[in-house]
Amino acid sequence: MLSGAVLAVCVVLGVVVGFMIQRTESPTQAALDAAPPSPSVLTAKVTSEVVRSTVVGRGTVEAATPLTVAVPPADAASGRQVLSQIPQAPGSSVDAGNVLAEVSGRPVILLRGGVTPYRDLAYGDVGTDVDQLQAGLRDLGYGASDSGRIDAATCAAVRQVYIDRHYSVPADPAAASPAAPAAVDPAAAADAPATVPAAAQVPSSCQGLRIPLGEWWFVPDLPQTVIAFQVAVGKQLDSAKPLATLSGRGLTLGVSLSAELAASVTTGMAAEIETGSAMTPGTVAGVQPAASGSDGGAPTQARVMITPATDLAANTVGSSLKVTIVRSQTDQPVLAVPISAIWTSPDGTVFVIRRDAEGRQDRVTVTPGVVGDQSVQVTPGDGVSLAVDDTVVIGS
Repeated sequence: MLSGAVLAVCVVLGVVVGFMIQRTESPTQAALDAAPPSPSVLTAKVTSEVVRSTVVGRGTVEAATPLTVAVPPADAASGRQVLSQIPQAPGSSVDAGNVLAEVSGRPVILLRGGVTPYRDLAYGDVGTDVDQLQAGLRDLGYGASDSGRIDAATCAAVRQVYIDRHYSVPADPAAASPAAPAAVDPAAAADAPATVPAAAQVPSSCQGLRIPLGEWWFVPDLPQTVIAFQVAVGKQLDSAKPLATLSGRGLTLGVSLSAELAASVTTGMAAEIETGSAMTPGTVAGVQPAASGSDGGAPTQARVMITPATDLAANTVGSSLKVTIVRSQTDQPVLAVPISAIWTSPDGTVFVIRRDAEGRQDRVTVTPGVVGDQSVQVTPGDGVSLAVDDTVVIGS
């Protein structure tokens, strides 16, 4: 029994001694273990790529040249004005002769012109608005005269416009009893008829005809794109709001940038607009510089206007889209290294440090080109070489 106990103690002592031997180290080894590790070298590969310098922001989609269409308030006899139908949906193109909308079952017809309607027209009326109506009718191919007066030919053309669009011809409630003609443009008052024409003198095409100002809208530039209607179908028109917004030049984007970034952007630069999963090209149309802040505060942000190369959908108005402005880029893939791989010696020589698989390093003189967002174009100096997939030092 004693010999067995002695044997067990010896085994335990052997294990403890062995463990202590393993844990014992020399002072030299302890110093080496306590020293910091050798510094590692950070490297990257030389690539072949298109080097680009960009500015990224978010642009709000808006009408390039917004134009509002407003229907004048109805008189007491006409009752409520309700948007009853939208023949032209947002995003569609409208031209002269199109019915933009129906208000209480009556059309709003577009014609080309720059004078805003301000009165109803009837036989014998003269003025610049009459000239405009006649010119617009002639543009559509109707046989309106150029007399500058609402005459038989003009009345016949107006009637045909309504008939061709399947609307009843508007009747003049005062036709049953002759009354004074509608107000005349002061500039053409001298041309107005001296006396009210008797009913027998009114051409048949003009008898009972009234041309309501609310059923015609003149636009200087056509065609236009329908951007939005400010009133929902079935809702009453609000005199404080326009009926619709049009744009003759499609949609644009306004990108807000800091004054520093905007200073590096110029008109004509290429841009890329992210529209969902697609990329729409565009161009910088202009840069509105930042204004000075009020009371000496920080300046406001500058505004960069982007024109898409293809029309954006009208339902994107008000949306915020990612926009990338390309300040500069190479025409094709070039030799490039990370910006951090560029070194400069005291004498101004620019170089990269190439490192081989064994860790040997040598300097390669280069000439920098386009500086991109993360990389820079490099051209090796005379008598030296640098190739794609070479390893260069970017730090340690």
